[in-house]
Amino acid sequence: MKTKLPFRMCLRLGLQGKWVTKCFTVLLSAMSFMLFAIASTAFTFNVLNFQVRGYQYYMADKEYYLFSNETGNTGYSPGSEELLLTGEETALIEDGVELNFLAACRDQIDMGYFLDKSYFRGEKYKYDEDGEIVGETEEYKAYLREVEGKPLDFSGVKVSVGSEASYKELNYRLLAGRYPEAVNEIAVSEEIYEDFAWGGYVDALAEGCYTLQEFTFVFETYEAYAWDDSVIPPEEAGVKINSYEDLLGKTLGHYELKEENRRDEHETLPDEVVIVGIVDMSDRPAWPRRYPYIEPFSSILRSEAWLQAQREAGKLYTESMVARNFNKSVDVVRDAVSLTLALSEAATPRFEGLSPYVDVCVGAYYVNSLVDYMIDTNLYLLILIVCGVGVVFLIFAILLNAHLMTAMTELKRRQVGVLRALGAKEGQIECIFLTGTLLLSAVIFLCSLAATIAVYYGFWQPLTMFDQIGLSPFVFNGWTVLILAALSFAVPLLSTSVPLKKFLEKPVVKNITGK
Repeated sequence: MKTKLPFRMCLRLGLQGKWVTKCFTVLLSAMSFMLFAIASTAFTFNVLNFQVRGYQYYMADKEYYLFSNETGNTGYSPGSEELLLTGEETALIEDGVELNFLAACRDQIDMGYFLDKSYFRGEKYKYDEDGEIVGETEEYKAYLREVEGKPLDFSGVKVSVGSEASYKELNYRLLAGRYPEAVNEIAVSEEIYEDFAWGGYVDALAEGCYTLQEFTFVFETYEAYAWDDSVIPPEEAGVKINSYEDLLGKTLGHYELKEENRRDEHETLPDEVVIVGIVDMSDRPAWPRRYPYIEPFSSILRSEAWLQAQREAGKLYTESMVARNFNKSVDVVRDAVSLTLALSEAATPRFEGLSPYVDVCVGAYYVNSLVDYMIDTNLYLLILIVCGVGVVFLIFAILLNAHLMTAMTELKRRQVGVLRALGAKEGQIECIFLTGTLLLSAVIFLCSLAATIAVYYGFWQPLTMFDQIGLSPFVFNGWTVLILAALSFAVPLLSTSVPLKKFLEKPVVKNITGK
């Protein structure tokens, strides 16, 4: 005789048992799975993803991406050659991130525009009978009032280099002329033009205002031609600047520091650079206050031809590189972070032997600080502890479900034994147990999911949040839900299948009698 059991009867038989026990099991299992799921939010933790999310958050309200070279405990001061980006690093950054970059490069340009207003040529002080200074002359006081707030000389030690597209992205606007194209061409800001308009222009090269001077750079002594403050050009050498066009075509002195400390290597004067454009830079976005004291922008613009020439000669040293942050693309951020980690590792040998505590960061600013957060806060230790607690509760949930399913099998022993005696198939018997288990699993999943969401967003994420970078290393995502679903269904089903298999291996008489 073959007995057919409708699904409704299978469901009723499957749900038979003490509801208090089932509710207790559901709640404890849901809580255990929830704790394991909270721990699993660390399983998906990835250092690169952590840094990408942190840098993306940090850059959310910033106008620029910043690439620079920063080191700690190296013994070098900011601006030292060892701390600048090399030509190879600059090229890697340009090729590695799809952005229009503006580079701040080390350069030496002297603004030779000293006229009678730039240096006071009369008597500065009044003297008493004994030759002691008793005050300043009225003429000198008038001069001080006139030059207040004005630079008496302008030495550009850095220049900005970029494409016309990058200048436009920074809201630069040509007032006269054009952007530089040749190696020896430059454009200057409107502020520099105003200084010329105030003080006039002097061809310092023609007037011989450069002398050979010694410089100390990175603990080494160098010799180079530079503007000599003691050489004052004659008044008739000055040229009045009345318009933008008056400044176009004017030449300035450009020199570079030489490594050889030999006088016979420096018999030539500095090279000339020609002003070909006047640029309004006042509309560029404000530099974020939270950045370090890095000045990536200069009032002097060089050409891309100069950049390429410097790179080919192996003399390109970049202080920083910036790009306007328009699209906030995750891919751009990921590229920036990956590139930073690779550059930092490659740059480390430069500082070997200087200090055992050298911290090198070449690339996107603040990326190395995210690593410091992980180290300083013992993040990995916290992840291991939480995961360990989750595993303990997972084992508890498995044992609890195994106990419940074994007990439920025993409760249904006689009914199922009778059905087997009436000819019920093994598949029908399995359907009785698995139907109830699946329904129980679904309830456990829903309860554990609701508890996990509530605990994660209400407690766990705020507790583990790094405020400065706006993220927690514990990530709730689709994987967390998948882990919850797998646990909620796999554990009860496996806990049912073992006692069910043993039950079906017994003869029908033993099923009924329990002996």
